[in-house]
Amino acid sequence: MILSPKERKETIELAAKQLTAELRASVDIDELNLIELSTAAQLLGLSATHAAKVLPIVEVGPRSRRVTVAAYKAFIKERTIQK
Repeated sequence: MILSPKERKETIELAAKQLTAELRASVDIDELNLIELSTAAQLLGLSATHAAKVLPIVEVGPRSRRVTVAAYKAFIKERTIQK
């Protein structure tokens, strides 16, 4: 099947839109966003040392430890009383 340049462009744009929609649906932005460990500890009312023991840490640099927003939310959810 031979497509005209216009049809080829439309086909590529449609495929790109579909691929973008699939990627957006599969990526959880909370898994990508990071907050400083000390900030998460303060928000949770924990010491930084204790927070480092109970939360999964993401090493960003030699002296930069962070926590994903998803891990922070999960920690709160598991310690919240469900009605």
